[in-house]
Amino acid sequence: MDTGKKAVRKLGKRVKQLREAKRWTQGHLAAALGVEQSYISGIERGEYSPSFPRLARLAEIFDISISELCQGI
Repeated sequence: MDTGKKAVRKLGKRVKQLREAKRWTQGHLAAALGVEQSYISGIERGEYSPSFPRLARLAEIFDISISELCQGI
């Protein structure tokens, strides 16, 4: 697996970790981000890599910086 795919998978795990810490469903996060629940599921499974604007919006939703969102990636 290449480095890019590993980073996408790690980001997905991080998003899931943050979402679960807030006790949100994928549907709740999807509504806040303005996307379908299946998109959140794809991110968490490492299938989708969010664009920079969506990454910035995710950080805003979780009330953290982008660097905190990408911590450990």
